[in-house]
Amino acid sequence: MKFFVYLIGVLAVVLVVGPADSADPEPARERWSQLYFSGQMAYEKKDYGQAERLFNEALKEAESGNYDGLIGMTLFNLARTYHQQNQYDKAEPLYKRAFDLYNSARRRNSFYGIYVLKGYAKLLRETGRPGKAKKIEALIQQ
Repeated sequence: MKFFVYLIGVLAVVLVVGPADSADPEPARERWSQLYFSGQMAYEKKDYGQAERLFNEALKEAESGNYDGLIGMTLFNLARTYHQQNQYDKAEPLYKRAFDLYNSARRRNSFYGIYVLKGYAKLLRETGRPGKAKKIEALIQQ
């Protein structure tokens, strides 16, 4: 199962990020990748403190290179990490920011956008906002 999750993660990086261009500083992407996948492993082990630290570091790397796809993936996983710990106030703005990135005309990615919306809708239900959750879930059907 862990291998499958890892394989999906690698495939998602390739699909979201796409091929490197000539202005792309590979070391930043490599550093992001190390941090991100280490964060995934910590999350799977339910070591949420470690996952949070790694995802936050990965986010800084992605933001320094202005990689929208990497930023969105990292925001989503950081949101899931907070959500898993019932830290809704930290998770919600990250879900929103990740969705905004995936939904932008520049970097539309429905694959991760759907995961972000599902996570956000779940958070809304858990925090007593089923009406808003239904509106978010309706976006998935579009």
